[in-house]
Amino acid sequence: MVARRITITTAIYENLLIDEDPTVKFKGRRFLFTGKLAMGTRSAAETAVTARGGLLAKSKAVSSDVDYLVLGSVKWEEQQSGNKLTAAVVRRLKGLPNPILLQEEDFVAALKVTYPLPLEA
Repeated sequence: MVARRITITTAIYENLLIDEDPTVKFKGRRFLFTGKLAMGTRSAAETAVTARGGLLAKSKAVSSDVDYLVLGSVKWEEQQSGNKLTAAVVRRLKGLPNPILLQEEDFVAALKVTYPLPLEA
């Protein structure tokens, strides 16, 4: 039997840790970003969140106060590990509800549903 290395990506997809068609609520919810965003700068994404009544995480680390961890779509799927992603996956595997792992495309779709705003900061 050949041992298979389990990567963060494998854990995410095999354990279905990313919700399909997630309902994203902005008002009063805390967002944290990881990876490079295809939509633009992280600053622009943060501005879009706060314009919709959302909040930014108090720190740059995953904790119980983070509701959504937005995964930048630029090559994140190749990532073997990363502090934010690893911490979020560990929390989810322990059965803790937060954060919801949110793909960038779902984040952008939610931005457009709430109301369109320019994404440039």
